Amino acid sequence: MDFGIGWVRYASRARWVQGGGAGVVVIDPRGVSTPYAVKLAFPVIINEGGYEALILGLRMAKNLGAKEVIVKGDSKMVIGQMGGDFALKEISLAPYRAIVQEEKRFFSVIYQHIPRSSNRFADALATLATKLH
Repeated sequence: MDFGIGWVRYASRARWVQGGGAGVVVIDPRGVSTPYAVKLAFPVIINEGGYEALILGLRMAKNLGAKEVIVKGDSKMVIGQMGGDFALKEISLAPYRAIVQEEKRFFSVIYQHIPRSSNRFADALATLATKLH
């Protein structure tokens, strides 16, 4: 299937020691949504969770055959770092950024920050994932 331009919406929830959750919704050009909720079973800080969700979304889009992707996320820092607006200051996030750079070589990517209130589906998936045992 030729995916064309698709949209990846993602959100994450950190629960520090208990792990966290990532919610991703991939929307194809016809408007068909593919939702995923993933439990992060390791201690995470909020920005690590954002990168985990972004990586999951990019991999999903790649597996669906995307050629161009618009990433819409509610983490201003992650979107800003990947879009080149913010510098990467936390050295612990460098491996995540490297993985995103590797994943995005398969297609062109545009990053857009959206408020959490406009990202309710992905946010609900991330919250649900934190509740999984």
